[in-house]
Amino acid sequence: MIIIPPTITPLTRPELSSFVIATIEAAGVPVPPSSRLRRMFDLYHSGIGTIEPDHPDYEIALEGERDMQLLAFAFDQLATTETSGVFGDLLKKLVHDSVLPQRDRTHSPGRDASFEIYVGAVCTAAQLLPVEWEEPDVSCVLDNAKFVFAAKRLKSIRSLQKRVSKAVKQIARSGFPGVIVLDVGLAFNPDNHRIRRMHETVFFSEYEANFNATWSEYQSKVQKAMAQSNVLGVIVHDYHVRQQSDGWQLAGMTIRVAAEARSAEEQRQFKRLSTLYTYGLPNQSAATSPSLVLP
Repeated sequence: MIIIPPTITPLTRPELSSFVIATIEAAGVPVPPSSRLRRMFDLYHSGIGTIEPDHPDYEIALEGERDMQLLAFAFDQLATTETSGVFGDLLKKLVHDSVLPQRDRTHSPGRDASFEIYVGAVCTAAQLLPVEWEEPDVSCVLDNAKFVFAAKRLKSIRSLQKRVSKAVKQIARSGFPGVIVLDVGLAFNPDNHRIRRMHETVFFSEYEANFNATWSEYQSKVQKAMAQSNVLGVIVHDYHVRQQSDGWQLAGMTIRVAAEARSAEEQRQFKRLSTLYTYGLPNQSAATSPSLVLP
Protein backbone atom coordinates (compact mmCIF):
# COMPACT_ATOMS: atom_id res chain seq x y z
CA MET A 1 0.00 0.00 0.00
CA ILE A 2 1.35 3.45 -0.94
CA ILE A 3 0.12 6.35 1.13
CA ILE A 4 0.50 9.92 -0.12
CA PRO A 5 0.34 12.12 3.00
CA PRO A 6 -2.50 14.63 2.87
CA THR A 7 -1.43 18.21 2.27
CA ILE A 8 -3.57 21.03 3.54
CA THR A 9 -3.87 24.07 1.29
CA PRO A 10 -3.15 27.12 3.47
CA LEU A 11 -6.28 29.05 4.35
CA THR A 12 -6.76 32.25 6.26
CA ARG A 13 -8.24 32.02 9.74
CA PRO A 14 -11.59 33.42 8.56
CA GLU A 15 -11.64 30.85 5.74
CA LEU A 16 -10.81 27.97 8.08
CA SER A 17 -13.47 28.95 10.59
CA SER A 18 -16.06 29.47 7.84
CA PHE A 19 -15.39 25.98 6.50
CA VAL A 20 -15.73 24.40 9.95
CA ILE A 21 -18.97 26.18 10.83
CA ALA A 22 -20.48 25.59 7.39
CA THR A 23 -19.70 21.86 7.56
CA ILE A 24 -21.36 21.46 10.94
CA GLU A 25 -24.43 23.47 10.00
CA ALA A 26 -24.79 21.66 6.67
CA ALA A 27 -25.29 18.51 8.73
CA GLY A 28 -28.26 20.17 10.44
CA VAL A 29 -26.41 20.94 13.68
CA PRO A 30 -26.78 24.53 14.92
CA VAL A 31 -23.70 26.33 16.24
CA PRO A 32 -25.01 28.67 18.98
CA PRO A 33 -23.58 32.20 19.34
CA SER A 34 -22.26 31.31 22.82
CA SER A 35 -20.44 28.17 21.66
CA ARG A 36 -16.65 28.05 21.55
CA LEU A 37 -16.56 27.49 17.78
CA ARG A 38 -18.93 30.36 17.03
CA ARG A 39 -16.98 32.70 19.32
CA MET A 40 -13.77 31.82 17.48
CA PHE A 41 -15.55 32.32 14.16
CA ASP A 42 -16.92 35.70 15.19
CA LEU A 43 -13.51 36.84 16.41
CA TYR A 44 -11.81 35.86 13.17
CA HIS A 45 -14.54 37.65 11.20
CA SER A 46 -14.59 40.76 13.40
CA GLY A 47 -12.49 42.81 10.97
CA ILE A 48 -9.69 43.28 13.50
CA GLY A 49 -6.49 43.32 11.52
CA THR A 50 -4.30 42.18 14.40
CA ILE A 51 -5.47 40.79 17.73
CA GLU A 52 -2.99 42.14 20.24
CA PRO A 53 -2.05 40.41 23.54
CA ASP A 54 -4.04 42.99 25.53
CA HIS A 55 -7.25 42.15 23.66
CA PRO A 56 -9.78 40.46 26.01
CA ASP A 57 -10.27 37.61 23.54
CA TYR A 58 -6.59 37.07 22.74
CA GLU A 59 -6.53 33.57 24.30
CA ILE A 60 -9.63 32.63 22.32
CA ALA A 61 -7.84 33.61 19.13
CA LEU A 62 -4.87 31.43 20.05
CA GLU A 63 -7.04 28.46 20.98
CA GLY A 64 -8.69 28.72 17.60
CA GLU A 65 -5.33 27.77 16.10
CA ARG A 66 -5.84 24.30 17.52
CA ASP A 67 -9.59 23.78 17.33
CA MET A 68 -10.22 25.20 13.88
CA GLN A 69 -7.19 23.72 12.18
CA LEU A 70 -7.67 20.17 13.42
CA LEU A 71 -11.38 20.26 12.66
CA ALA A 72 -10.80 21.72 9.20
CA PHE A 73 -8.41 18.89 8.40
CA ALA A 74 -10.89 16.31 9.70
CA PHE A 75 -13.86 17.69 7.77
CA ASP A 76 -11.80 17.95 4.60
CA GLN A 77 -10.92 14.25 4.82
CA LEU A 78 -14.48 13.24 5.76
CA ALA A 79 -16.27 15.27 3.10
CA THR A 80 -18.22 12.25 1.84
CA THR A 81 -19.01 10.76 5.27
CA GLU A 82 -22.68 10.24 6.11
CA THR A 83 -23.71 12.50 9.00
CA SER A 84 -26.40 10.19 10.37
CA GLY A 85 -25.94 7.73 13.21
CA VAL A 86 -22.97 7.92 15.54
CA PHE A 87 -21.09 10.45 13.43
CA GLY A 88 -24.09 12.76 13.50
CA ASP A 89 -24.23 12.44 17.28
CA LEU A 90 -20.56 13.40 17.47
CA LEU A 91 -21.27 16.56 15.48
CA LYS A 92 -24.03 17.48 17.94
CA LYS A 93 -21.62 17.10 20.87
CA LEU A 94 -18.90 19.01 19.03
CA VAL A 95 -20.33 22.47 19.67
CA HIS A 96 -20.14 22.11 23.45
CA ASP A 97 -17.29 22.87 25.92
CA SER A 98 -15.74 26.05 27.23
CA VAL A 99 -13.73 28.13 24.81
CA LEU A 100 -10.52 27.23 26.70
CA PRO A 101 -9.88 23.53 27.44
CA GLN A 102 -8.40 24.08 30.92
CA ARG A 103 -11.85 25.17 32.12
CA ASP A 104 -13.28 21.70 31.49
CA ARG A 105 -11.43 19.44 33.90
CA THR A 106 -14.07 16.78 34.36
CA HIS A 107 -16.50 16.95 31.45
CA SER A 108 -15.61 17.93 27.87
CA PRO A 109 -18.01 16.30 25.38
CA GLY A 110 -17.17 18.79 22.63
CA ARG A 111 -13.43 18.23 22.46
CA ASP A 112 -13.81 14.53 23.20
CA ALA A 113 -16.07 14.26 20.14
CA SER A 114 -13.62 16.35 18.15
CA PHE A 115 -10.80 13.95 18.96
CA GLU A 116 -12.84 10.91 17.90
CA ILE A 117 -13.66 12.66 14.63
CA TYR A 118 -9.99 13.52 14.17
CA VAL A 119 -8.83 9.94 14.71
CA GLY A 120 -11.36 8.73 12.15
CA ALA A 121 -10.20 11.40 9.72
CA VAL A 122 -6.57 10.34 10.06
CA CYS A 123 -7.57 6.72 9.40
CA THR A 124 -9.48 7.92 6.32
CA ALA A 125 -6.49 9.93 5.07
CA ALA A 126 -4.33 6.83 5.56
CA GLN A 127 -6.76 4.83 3.39
CA LEU A 128 -7.56 2.37 6.19
CA LEU A 129 -11.00 1.97 4.72
CA PRO A 130 -13.81 1.60 5.46
CA VAL A 131 -13.77 3.75 8.59
CA GLU A 132 -16.72 3.50 10.96
CA TRP A 133 -17.62 5.21 14.23
CA GLU A 134 -18.41 2.28 16.49
CA GLU A 135 -17.23 0.70 19.73
CA PRO A 136 -14.88 1.54 21.21
CA ASP A 137 -14.73 4.72 19.11
CA VAL A 138 -13.42 4.15 15.57
CA SER A 139 -12.84 1.07 13.42
CA CYS A 140 -10.85 0.64 10.23
CA VAL A 141 -9.61 -2.10 7.90
CA LEU A 142 -6.11 -3.13 6.86
CA ASP A 143 -5.41 -6.16 4.65
CA ASN A 144 -9.08 -7.21 4.97
CA ALA A 145 -8.75 -7.36 8.76
CA LYS A 146 -10.71 -5.11 11.10
CA PHE A 147 -9.00 -3.04 13.81
CA VAL A 148 -10.49 -0.73 16.40
CA PHE A 149 -9.29 2.48 18.00
CA ALA A 150 -10.12 3.77 21.48
CA ALA A 151 -9.65 7.57 21.45
CA LYS A 152 -9.08 9.15 24.85
CA ARG A 153 -8.35 12.75 25.85
CA LEU A 154 -6.52 13.14 29.13
CA LYS A 155 -7.50 16.10 31.28
CA SER A 156 -4.79 15.41 33.87
CA ILE A 157 -1.73 13.20 34.03
CA ARG A 158 -3.17 11.49 37.11
CA SER A 159 -5.97 10.08 34.97
CA LEU A 160 -3.61 8.35 32.53
CA GLN A 161 -3.73 4.86 34.02
CA LYS A 162 -7.49 5.04 34.57
CA ARG A 163 -8.20 6.17 31.02
CA VAL A 164 -5.87 3.58 29.51
CA SER A 165 -7.47 0.83 31.59
CA LYS A 166 -10.91 1.90 30.37
CA ALA A 167 -9.70 1.86 26.77
CA VAL A 168 -8.23 -1.63 27.26
CA LYS A 169 -11.58 -2.95 28.48
CA GLN A 170 -13.44 -1.35 25.59
CA ILE A 171 -11.10 -2.87 23.03
CA ALA A 172 -11.39 -6.28 24.74
CA ARG A 173 -15.20 -6.10 24.53
CA SER A 174 -15.04 -5.32 20.81
CA GLY A 175 -13.40 -8.66 20.11
CA PHE A 176 -10.99 -7.12 17.61
CA PRO A 177 -7.33 -6.17 17.93
CA GLY A 178 -7.05 -2.51 18.72
CA VAL A 179 -4.99 0.56 19.38
CA ILE A 180 -5.35 3.18 22.10
CA VAL A 181 -5.00 6.73 20.80
CA LEU A 182 -4.32 9.39 23.43
CA ASP A 183 -4.49 13.17 23.30
CA VAL A 184 -2.21 14.26 26.17
CA GLY A 185 -2.11 17.99 25.41
CA LEU A 186 -4.02 19.15 28.48
CA ALA A 187 -2.49 16.50 30.75
CA PHE A 188 1.06 17.49 29.84
CA ASN A 189 0.22 21.22 29.84
CA PRO A 190 -2.58 21.61 32.41
CA ASP A 191 -2.54 25.42 32.43
CA ASN A 192 -2.49 25.57 28.63
CA HIS A 193 0.64 27.70 28.51
CA ARG A 194 1.64 28.94 25.07
CA ILE A 195 5.13 28.17 23.81
CA ARG A 196 7.05 31.38 23.27
CA ARG A 197 9.29 32.14 20.32
CA MET A 198 12.55 30.24 20.09
CA HIS A 199 14.82 28.90 17.38
CA GLU A 200 13.28 26.00 15.47
CA THR A 201 16.03 23.54 16.38
CA VAL A 202 15.90 24.50 20.06
CA PHE A 203 12.12 24.26 20.11
CA PHE A 204 11.87 20.74 18.76
CA SER A 205 14.82 19.54 20.82
CA GLU A 206 13.32 20.83 24.07
CA TYR A 207 9.79 19.83 23.09
CA GLU A 208 10.86 16.25 22.41
CA ALA A 209 13.00 16.04 25.55
CA ASN A 210 10.22 17.35 27.83
CA PHE A 211 7.61 15.15 26.18
CA ASN A 212 9.71 12.01 26.50
CA ALA A 213 10.64 12.79 30.11
CA THR A 214 6.98 13.07 31.08
CA TRP A 215 5.89 10.02 29.10
CA SER A 216 8.70 7.82 30.46
CA GLU A 217 7.37 8.25 34.00
CA TYR A 218 4.13 6.52 33.05
CA GLN A 219 5.08 4.16 30.23
CA SER A 220 5.54 1.14 32.52
CA LYS A 221 2.01 1.58 33.89
CA VAL A 222 0.64 1.81 30.36
CA GLN A 223 2.49 -1.37 29.37
CA LYS A 224 1.11 -3.18 32.40
CA ALA A 225 -2.45 -2.15 31.54
CA MET A 226 -2.07 -3.26 27.91
CA ALA A 227 -0.63 -6.66 28.85
CA GLN A 228 -3.98 -8.24 29.70
CA SER A 229 -5.85 -7.66 26.48
CA ASN A 230 -5.77 -7.67 22.68
CA VAL A 231 -4.37 -4.13 22.60
CA LEU A 232 -1.56 -3.89 20.06
CA GLY A 233 -0.16 -0.60 21.35
CA VAL A 234 -0.76 3.07 21.92
CA ILE A 235 -0.42 6.18 19.74
CA VAL A 236 0.11 9.41 21.64
CA HIS A 237 -0.73 12.85 20.22
CA ASP A 238 0.34 16.15 21.75
CA TYR A 239 -0.59 19.52 20.22
CA HIS A 240 0.38 23.00 21.39
CA VAL A 241 0.11 26.53 20.10
CA ARG A 242 3.57 28.03 19.63
CA GLN A 243 4.83 31.48 18.74
CA GLN A 244 7.00 32.00 15.68
CA SER A 245 8.60 35.05 14.15
CA ASP A 246 5.62 35.55 11.82
CA GLY A 247 2.86 34.78 14.33
CA TRP A 248 1.40 31.72 16.01
CA GLN A 249 1.23 28.14 14.76
CA LEU A 250 0.08 24.73 15.85
CA ALA A 251 2.89 22.30 16.67
CA GLY A 252 2.48 18.63 17.44
CA MET A 253 4.27 15.44 18.33
CA THR A 254 3.16 11.86 17.85
CA ILE A 255 4.77 8.71 19.25
CA ARG A 256 3.89 5.05 18.74
CA VAL A 257 4.46 2.48 21.49
CA ALA A 258 3.88 -1.23 20.85
CA ALA A 259 2.51 -3.43 23.63
CA GLU A 260 5.50 -5.41 24.89
CA ALA A 261 3.27 -8.33 25.92
CA ARG A 262 2.15 -9.00 22.36
CA SER A 263 3.82 -11.55 20.11
CA ALA A 264 6.46 -10.56 17.56
CA GLU A 265 3.88 -10.91 14.79
CA GLU A 266 1.39 -8.69 16.64
CA GLN A 267 4.10 -6.09 17.22
CA ARG A 268 4.89 -6.08 13.50
CA GLN A 269 1.18 -5.69 12.86
CA PHE A 270 1.04 -2.68 15.18
CA LYS A 271 4.10 -1.15 13.54
CA ARG A 272 2.52 -1.34 10.10
CA LEU A 273 -0.90 -0.12 11.22
CA SER A 274 0.46 2.75 13.31
CA THR A 275 2.93 3.80 10.62
CA LEU A 276 0.17 4.05 8.04
CA TYR A 277 -1.92 5.96 10.58
CA THR A 278 0.83 8.53 11.11
CA TYR A 279 1.21 8.91 7.35
CA GLY A 280 -2.38 10.10 7.43
CA LEU A 281 -1.50 13.09 9.60
CA PRO A 282 -1.72 16.41 7.75
CA ASN A 283 1.31 17.93 6.01
CA GLN A 284 3.71 15.19 7.06
CA SER A 285 5.91 13.25 4.67
CA ALA A 286 7.01 10.63 7.20
CA ALA A 287 6.01 9.27 10.57
CA THR A 288 9.02 10.98 12.12
CA SER A 289 8.11 14.47 10.94
CA PRO A 290 8.39 16.70 14.00
CA SER A 291 5.41 18.97 13.60
CA LEU A 292 1.92 19.51 12.35
CA VAL A 293 2.26 22.52 10.08
CA LEU A 294 -0.84 24.39 9.12
CA PRO A 295 -1.48 28.07 8.37
